[in-house]
Amino acid sequence: MSETLTLVSADGKTLTAPKDAIMRSAMLKNLLEVAANSDEQIPLDFVHSEDLENIIEYCKYHVEAEGKASEGDISKWDGEFINRVTQDDQKHLRLIQTTDQLQIEGLFKLLVQGIVRKLHNKTPEQIREKWNIPDDLPKEKKDEIFNTTNWLYKKSQ
Repeated sequence: MSETLTLVSADGKTLTAPKDAIMRSAMLKNLLEVAANSDEQIPLDFVHSEDLENIIEYCKYHVEAEGKASEGDISKWDGEFINRVTQDDQKHLRLIQTTDQLQIEGLFKLLVQGIVRKLHNKTPEQIREKWNIPDDLPKEKKDEIFNTTNWLYKKSQ
């Protein structure tokens, strides 16, 4: 691992991380390339400390595993990591937003795949209930949508 950098989360927690792990973020990489002094703390006002800790853990693992661990080992670690950090739906959504802003492509894709798995085989009503989405479509519009897409709702026998 290379030198370390100090990151400050939105809730004021200071965390250090290896620079090569931080460079997994395209946004931070670009910031560091134009910054005059990388010895200063990097404020991340949009990142909660718990999310930042998880992101650092992911990035550190992938830097350390690169060229050493097998694809199978990395996939297994990724799966366990995603299962652990996405137990809470609101935290899951927050992590997706954060990794999108930080431009950490690999982690972003894994988190989005996790959402897809959570929504798979759910009815619109189940999705609205799980994610607290208001049902604001008039009955006529729902009927129209159902009639044009009813093949989606038929169970295979």
